[in-house]
Amino acid sequence: MSKGIDCNLLEKIKEENPVLAEMMDNGIIDAETAVQQYYMAKFDALKAVHHNKISEIVISKTGQHQWRTYVGTGKTRKLMTASTQYELKKKLLGFYGLSLENSITMEECWETYIANHPSVVNSPNSTLRAKQLYEQHLKGEAILKKPIDRIKKPELELFCNDLIKKKNLTRSAWGNVKAIINGIFEAAVDKEIITTNTFKRVSIKVKFAQQNKKSDDDRYFNDEELEDLRKWMIKEYRATQNIACIAILIQAVTGMRVGELGALSWNDILSDKIHIHRELVLDQSSQTHKIEEHTKGYTNRFIPLHPKVKDYIRMIKARPIVWSDLVLRQDDGSYVTTCDINNVLKKYAIHTNHKIKYSHCLRRTYATLLYLAGVDKETIQEYLGHADLKTTEGYICAKRDASSSIEILSRAL
Repeated sequence: MSKGIDCNLLEKIKEENPVLAEMMDNGIIDAETAVQQYYMAKFDALKAVHHNKISEIVISKTGQHQWRTYVGTGKTRKLMTASTQYELKKKLLGFYGLSLENSITMEECWETYIANHPSVVNSPNSTLRAKQLYEQHLKGEAILKKPIDRIKKPELELFCNDLIKKKNLTRSAWGNVKAIINGIFEAAVDKEIITTNTFKRVSIKVKFAQQNKKSDDDRYFNDEELEDLRKWMIKEYRATQNIACIAILIQAVTGMRVGELGALSWNDILSDKIHIHRELVLDQSSQTHKIEEHTKGYTNRFIPLHPKVKDYIRMIKARPIVWSDLVLRQDDGSYVTTCDINNVLKKYAIHTNHKIKYSHCLRRTYATLLYLAGVDKETIQEYLGHADLKTTEGYICAKRDASSSIEILSRAL
């Protein structure tokens, strides 16, 4: 088969035109010639529906030739271009619903969306998660087999509302599924199968499933709990030399993500601050860890170097084996991971008869205690590396009491 021929399109042409199918099967014509003949036969139909001029221009900056025309009227009027007249007419066939290419289904647009996903998000784990969500919530739904250009807003709206009820989705879960459906329709717009994203006009009218959240007390360590945690971790480290204990101590006073801790190098620790610019990530497909030269939010940042960090660094340097590149590494050279840290936190909870609180609670602890001490939310946002202030606000698990607020106000004024 010739390079660039869409297999799905070819199968549809064979179904519609048995003569071309027989000629291809007998080797009289190749696939590329069959597709060209199919389109040439369709071009005459354009004259009855497309009345705007098709013209050729030369782009002054590049000297390249371009064919162009307009489709639609009024606010929907849109410029359509292509490098050749043949390609432009192919697009017009699709626009007017005269081409088999325009019968591409939601399912086929999903394949386009997920194929392009890695280049957009640059995260194998995000792509894998999108695939898992599609398998869990969308795969097998009848609407996915329909040509996407024929799916109108009422039908799509009914499907989305029914899906939320059928799958008992919370608002958060729907947000993830919503991103996939939107991506499918955006892929169809990019391929010029449809002119506008129908999904953007969909309204959700059903109630989401109740999302039971933990109480704020279960989401962070208060002052007393944190001090108890520190004492236990130091004692446990001296007994076991488990470097994950030190990682927990550092996370509690820096608010760093576990991946950022795992990728922290000695050069990142400056005299009065820590430079955070890369992270340790788990490749879900291979289940191996590697260091990426960027943070989760793709921005590097600096956070204050807490005095306690210097004490913890001295403890690391006193180890029999100190790795030259990374601050936190196991004695066998392996990375310190979320699993390592959570296992120690679980052990701590069991031995001290406390509720189990995992590593992310330490980031919330950092945010909450800074806020209670009077640090503004924008600064906390910067330290945590959040792109959105609302995310930071979700990490603050306690409110200032009236006396604290008056004290902060009096200091400020």
